[in-house]
Amino acid sequence: MNEARRQAEALAEERAEEERRGGDRRSADRRSADRRGGDRRGGERRGPDRRGRGRGDEDAGSAAVGGRPHPDIDPEFAAIFVRDAKKALAILDEIVEKDDYEDEEALRTYIINVHGMKSALANIKEADLSSTALKLEAAAREGNIDAISIGTPDFLEELRSVINGLTPADDDESDEAVEDDVAFLREKLAAIKAACEEYDESAADAVLSEIKEKPWSHETKELLSVIAEHLLHSDFDEATQAIDDCLEKQE
Repeated sequence: MNEARRQAEALAEERAEEERRGGDRRSADRRSADRRGGDRRGGERRGPDRRGRGRGDEDAGSAAVGGRPHPDIDPEFAAIFVRDAKKALAILDEIVEKDDYEDEEALRTYIINVHGMKSALANIKEADLSSTALKLEAAAREGNIDAISIGTPDFLEELRSVINGLTPADDDESDEAVEDDVAFLREKLAAIKAACEEYDESAADAVLSEIKEKPWSHETKELLSVIAEHLLHSDFDEATQAIDDCLEKQE
């Protein structure tokens, strides 16, 4: 396992990048909380949050962890966590299924994904599960195969439970029955793109909130979620690219 340990040590740069991303998500979470209260810096005018809720609707729109209401987590931020966690879960499930811990590349992938979940779980106030991820990451870096092979299945079951608790009960059939207002959508997406080109996050957020007031198909909801995630991280170029891809498909 000496080779595996050397491989793990080579991940220092990846770890630094993951920590940076974790810091970005914590900043995004704080920005989302500001938006819910309409209390942004500079005394901007109070308005509805991205879901169009008023302040009195906080409990109804709160995310849930393990099926419990969790008002500290913005629903949009929760959706981002769910999307990232599902990707990590699929990768880790495959490693567990193959019992592939001793493979150097698999161990490297394991460390990266468990490390990412450690930060993501801390961001949604799942301290105990984040601590478990930290222990598994440390065991993997030390080449302690017995510890990770025993502890990982239980960790993944708990992670799956958190994901389920944060996943809204969308009615897919209802989404498919919705006929998108394509002209309205194209107009508003163009407005978001223009705001992104000016690095005007507030303007882009306002237009995104306006779009979300209307019913949309599942595919369009996915697009809006992707755009929202890019805006949370101030990734304006990525948001613009997502819009361009969508507009190109509609032509």
